[in-house]
Amino acid sequence: MVFIHLLDIEGTVCPISFVKDVLYPYALNSLTTHLSQSDFPPQASESNDITGVNSYLLAFEDQYTQSLSTFIGYVHDLTQRDIKLPAWKALQGYLWRFGYASGEIQVPLFDDAVRAIKRWDKRDQGHYVAIYSSGSIAAQKLLFKYVQDPETGSSMDLNDSLCAYFDTTTAGFKHKPESYAFILNDLKKQLGSEDIRVLFLSDNVKEVRAARESGMLARGVDRPGNHALTEEESIEMDLIISFDDLE
Repeated sequence: MVFIHLLDIEGTVCPISFVKDVLYPYALNSLTTHLSQSDFPPQASESNDITGVNSYLLAFEDQYTQSLSTFIGYVHDLTQRDIKLPAWKALQGYLWRFGYASGEIQVPLFDDAVRAIKRWDKRDQGHYVAIYSSGSIAAQKLLFKYVQDPETGSSMDLNDSLCAYFDTTTAGFKHKPESYAFILNDLKKQLGSEDIRVLFLSDNVKEVRAARESGMLARGVDRPGNHALTEEESIEMDLIISFDDLE
């Protein structure tokens, strides 16, 4: 049997505050710098060889890219309301890579999450770790490439410990059971086995419910700064406090 730990990111392996207080503001604050040379409205080149930031702008509806000021106002509104529009998630990932590369951004994964990801990656024994997040796959890979080492403070890359990545463009929205059914089938194909068990870990009760409806195992994760749950939700989610408590 193949066993896979499928992990959410925000509020599960890293603090919600890192995403909302570091990543989101960085993307917004760097917009003007990276878009100042872009055309508004954006135009596809005649050869359709679209490169750089222009390709990300073309993924938005035309009404929001008529001018730089209109676009900035629109994505500020998306961020304030925490609307996870795939086009904006992709552009955020593009912008974040500059912050990671410069050293301005390091990812403060929970210490137990770092230990667990390394511990669960035992491919010779049929154990794997995968990621499912609303952030783009490119952004997911960047995040795990620049994890702050709990002991040294330097950056370390955990991507070699991860076997697969899923986002809302590849698997679907995270509150829908069919998204998790897609992931199950895709993992079976990727790993070449029909005998698969998946444990999904998330701080979001709707995601836990959807994963269970698809046939996955699923448990809730309680982290500092996460949204408060009712007593009934805590029992329903079979909450865990630390990944150290999981095999």
